[in-house]
Amino acid sequence: MIVDDWCLIVGSANINDRSMIGDRDSEMAVYVEDKELVNVQMGSKEVAVGKNIHRFRMELMNKLLGEPPGTETTSNFLCDEVYKDILLRTAKVNTEAFHAVFPEFPHSSYRSLAEFDEVCAFTYGARCSQQPLNVTVIRISILQAVKEHEESLKSMDVKVRFESDKKNIESLTQSVKGLVCRFPLKFLELDPTLISSERLKAQIADVVSGGRFFT
Repeated sequence: MIVDDWCLIVGSANINDRSMIGDRDSEMAVYVEDKELVNVQMGSKEVAVGKNIHRFRMELMNKLLGEPPGTETTSNFLCDEVYKDILLRTAKVNTEAFHAVFPEFPHSSYRSLAEFDEVCAFTYGARCSQQPLNVTVIRISILQAVKEHEESLKSMDVKVRFESDKKNIESLTQSVKGLVCRFPLKFLELDPTLISSERLKAQIADVVSGGRFFT
C-alpha cells in the first residue's frame, strides 16, 4: 500500500488475532517513510512527496498500464490525461479484447442469466437454464458445459486448433496493454433475486475460468 507517495507498507501482516496473537501464522510487513521530499504536480496542486516512493509508485503504474519503464507519464495520476485517457481507456480496450477471445467470461453486457445462458449455449453447446434456476443448477451446468468444451478441444485436429489459438494470441498481443481490466459490475444485475450477493458472481467467474468454487 502506498499513501500520498510518501510512505508505503509491503507485506502480508494483518491487524487481527490470526497475525498478531503470536502462535498462529508467521507474517511480516515493512513500513517505509521517504524523507527525501520533492515537489510534484498532483491534480491541480503542487505537493511534497517522497522522491523514491514516488518513483516506485510510477514504475508500478507504468507496468499496470503498459507504459514504458522509466516514463513519468503517471506522475500526476489525478489528472484527466492519466485517469481518463490512459487508465480508463486501457482498461476498456483490454476488457473488450479479452471478451472477444473469451466471450464466456463474465462481462457487463450479460445483464441477465438468459443473456449469459445464450453465450454458454453458443460456446459450449449447453444451456444452464433448462432446469429451475438456482445456484446449484448454474454451478453444475456450467461445469459440465466447460468439461464438454475441453473434451471437444482435445479431439480437435491439431493444425486447426493451432491456427485458432495462434489467431487468438495474435489478437490479444496486438490489443492488450498492461494488466488492467474493467470489473463486470453489471454482470447479472437484472436477476437480483438470483444474485443476492457478490458471492455467486465470484463463483460463476471462478467456474468459467477453470478454477474451483469458493466455499
